[in-house]
Amino acid sequence: MEEIFYILKNKEPKSIELPPVRRWDNLNEAIKLFKEYNLNKYFKLCNLPQNPLGIPSSDTAIPAYCISKELDVHIINHLPYRTENQTTYIGKLIEYSLAKIEGLLLISGDIKVSDMTFSEAVRIAKSFKEGCIEVNGRRIEVERWRFAIGAGLIPNRENERDNFISKVKAGAEFFQTQIILDEEPLKKLIENVSNMLDNEIAILVGVIPNKEGIEELIARLSGGKNNPSLEYSQNKYIDYLENVLKNLLNISDKISTINMGIHIYPIRWTRDNIEYVADLISRF
Repeated sequence: MEEIFYILKNKEPKSIELPPVRRWDNLNEAIKLFKEYNLNKYFKLCNLPQNPLGIPSSDTAIPAYCISKELDVHIINHLPYRTENQTTYIGKLIEYSLAKIEGLLLISGDIKVSDMTFSEAVRIAKSFKEGCIEVNGRRIEVERWRFAIGAGLIPNRENERDNFISKVKAGAEFFQTQIILDEEPLKKLIENVSNMLDNEIAILVGVIPNKEGIEELIARLSGGKNNPSLEYSQNKYIDYLENVLKNLLNISDKISTINMGIHIYPIRWTRDNIEYVADLISRF
């Protein structure tokens, strides 16, 4: 269960987001394409989203367990902690520990059910390392398990520097960014926080390799409505993303407290989209 931590510390860690699972076909097609395009050459980390954009999907425990049996990867489950109360949140963590899920990306979620804070969500997850948790004054024995704790990062969001530092202090061990089109907001953020970190933090920079027909979605998710790259041809757009990512990856050579990596959002697991993924990631 420690291997995921070594991957996040390696030079240029890479992750890819699998589709939300609503039917077995969603999972089987992704596994098939992952194998067909030999994506394990590049990706040792796979993310599994849960209820993206508030649209219901399967909990990630069973799909993650199946994927870990089929592919040589380490799973990071998305867990929208504010869509859970304490009991259901702990129940999911118990299930994930039994399924040997190594990573958690703790996000607030698009639907609010509770007032659980990021700090509280991290505290509970980290308590699994001791093999017991405290619930309403009672100590409950659980599977002894160490989760790698991740958090979301939106570089152009107001007060994101304070959010970043607050999450690090709470126990975040890596970050995954929202879709990036412009490198400057993330560079500026890193410059502002790098001297405030005691330990190295991995930042996985999120991009969408395919823009055809989804320019408006990319603009909305990235906040890059006026970014000229959305007007490029598909080939030129891939070249642009390559340049953005390489500029950001170079930060790791200059700042010892930041380890930059790549996160790919295929959006749809279709053959065309995965060809664009393979084109981009093979350049690194």
